[in-house]
Amino acid sequence: MPENSVGDLEVFFRMSNDMLCIADTSGYFRRVNPSFERKLGYTQHELLSKPFYHFIHPDDRDATMKELDRLTSGIQTICFENRYMRKDQSTVWLSWDCPAPTEDGLLYAIARDVTEQRAIQMRLEDMAHRDSLTGLNNRAAFINELNLVMAQFRRHDIPFALLYLDLDGFKAINDKYGHGIGDQVLQEIALRFSRCSRESDMVARIGGDEFAIILQAEPLEPEQMGVRMLAELEADILVAEKVFRLGASIGIVHSTQKIHCVDKMIRCADFAMYTAKREGGSRVSRYQLSAVE
Repeated sequence: MPENSVGDLEVFFRMSNDMLCIADTSGYFRRVNPSFERKLGYTQHELLSKPFYHFIHPDDRDATMKELDRLTSGIQTICFENRYMRKDQSTVWLSWDCPAPTEDGLLYAIARDVTEQRAIQMRLEDMAHRDSLTGLNNRAAFINELNLVMAQFRRHDIPFALLYLDLDGFKAINDKYGHGIGDQVLQEIALRFSRCSRESDMVARIGGDEFAIILQAEPLEPEQMGVRMLAELEADILVAEKVFRLGASIGIVHSTQKIHCVDKMIRCADFAMYTAKREGGSRVSRYQLSAVE
């Protein structure tokens, strides 16, 4: 290669805003450009003195080593994403492109910071599964989670319970005071339901004044959860200087009843909920296996 071409490549390497590096298949950086140093906050000496997996986020190391195995087998890396740890212990998402190793076992890779794009993607995904009024999980997120816990029960016998809840008396509030007041009441109720649930539980607004809760961690105790939710509704709800008090009809289905279809699981919980409503509301009703066929 002409001497001036080598010089041009050196200038490009040093001046590029992209993160450029040369590494070997044993897991060490051979050289990194200044952009690489600036992005991670380490000097070149620090980056070259330890295996590069040392700088990778612990949760991404296994996936990265698998990608390295693919790369060394001759499969080019395109847009592989992982997290690196900066010197200040913050994380940065990087997207990698790298051709297969050269004959002398060197890897010439380019990385770009995609942290902001990842954050936007996560916000969009969260919005797609979040009820805009209450901030709870929405119906789509609920269906996804119910599919997941039912699959876990079938494969690994991990128990769960489903509570299906319909507010008693909410329609009268909407009819008398309008949807603006009704929406504020729903927001307060959502806060209360979140407050009485555990981190392992999923609380979702299914639509209108219907909510669902999936209990996954032992002890499940769905009846006790239902009682706690009813207790949360007993306290006055103050909105726009008006006091409201609501009840709820709650239907329960347990995984031990071995219903293997998501749609039927929801129908059974809904049936139990309407049983509670027919019996006067403000109570919990557990689904009886022969009730819905």
